[in-house]
Amino acid sequence: MPRPRFGWLDIIRAMAVLLVLWDHFVGQATEWLKVAFYPAQFIKLKVFEPLAITQSGGFLGVCLFFLISGYIIAGVSAREDMRTFAIRRFLRIFPPLIVATVTSIAMRSWLASEPLTATAADILRNFFLVNYFHHPQVILVGVAWSLVIEVTFYLLVLVTLPLLHRQHLSIYLPFTLLVLSVLFVHFNAAFGPGFQAFAVSFLYIPILSIGVTFALLERGALSVRTFMIHGALAAGVFMYATWRIYPQFLQPADSYPVSALMATVIFGITWANRSRIRPIRALTLVAVTSYSLYLFHDVVGWTVLRTTYQSDPGAGFLSALTIAVAATTVAVVIVYNLVERPSSLAVSLVEG
Repeated sequence: MPRPRFGWLDIIRAMAVLLVLWDHFVGQATEWLKVAFYPAQFIKLKVFEPLAITQSGGFLGVCLFFLISGYIIAGVSAREDMRTFAIRRFLRIFPPLIVATVTSIAMRSWLASEPLTATAADILRNFFLVNYFHHPQVILVGVAWSLVIEVTFYLLVLVTLPLLHRQHLSIYLPFTLLVLSVLFVHFNAAFGPGFQAFAVSFLYIPILSIGVTFALLERGALSVRTFMIHGALAAGVFMYATWRIYPQFLQPADSYPVSALMATVIFGITWANRSRIRPIRALTLVAVTSYSLYLFHDVVGWTVLRTTYQSDPGAGFLSALTIAVAATTVAVVIVYNLVERPSSLAVSLVEG
């Protein structure tokens, strides 16, 4: 039986992936290709700059994804044992990622604009995200950096699963995540480049922990007062971690904390009105395919956009963008139906 859709989560998930697509297809692409594109300039001047939203909304979208993940995982994992939790998360993340990695190799080989220098070992590492902890790094799916954070979060939840299984202990999980974030970020450079690459993931864990507290508040596991205390601590930890890892993103016009705060406010307002929000078909379609969109707009869409524009600049950026969106749509339809949807169905069949 298909799971019911939650309109409020679909809205946030669709918003998140569309912000990332805008950032990459329009914000970053116009800068990289040195193109003057009026919609990009207008949105930047009228929306992103006045609100101090960094990276053309891309980081805001990623923060929304992290909040959703924290909220959902805190809810479903309370009903799963360790084996079921691990299998379901593996099936959710890795089959589409492996296909995206193979697709990236095929696109680069086909277009021949980026000669493939990856070895078989490099490709295998990309399949399972180990490439981020290996030096030199070989990255075949650029957006997979955020999946490292997701998997890190899953591992933390996996080892603390007994807390979520007990209502009176679950309150300690989000605070445990904050403590671990401080420790890993503080000692990020202490044990070599591999550990440092792993420790960087803990910069973002406070955002996921906020998503966890929304789920715990909803099921009555923590009070509003404790929820607010955790939120204040999470903000402080995130500020500290940003200062330690990426101090350049503490600038007023280029701020990680501003986008993280805005994502939390958007999530909170939508969550507070969740009972009144109904599914919107178009947004549900985007939300359902958001993971495939996230992966394949990078390995297919961005490659097609760049190659199309550079091969014929006279046709204009809008023409190249249209072709890139069409190519992404085709790739997503194929991958969602042949890979992501079957793996999601397999997730629903796994029993604890």
